[in-house]
Amino acid sequence: MDYLKVEHIASLVVYLCHESCQENGSVFEVSGGVYQKVQYARAIGYTHDLKEAGDPSVEDVAANWDEVIDMDGAEMVR
Repeated sequence: MDYLKVEHIASLVVYLCHESCQENGSVFEVSGGVYQKVQYARAIGYTHDLKEAGDPSVEDVAANWDEVIDMDGAEMVR
């Protein structure tokens, strides 16, 4: 617990607020002296045709769940 202090996070926050820092809209993890930028990826997913099929049901989502969670071909979220 000695390495998990709020001061370690505060130093990153203060830097991010400084006018020289160009970072914007990013997510960071800070733990035990390790500072890391985190990036998210988005799966290609499943597209439900709202015009033709109307609102998706729970069954529609369940039937296409493998597509929803398939990270093959995923793209970084920007």
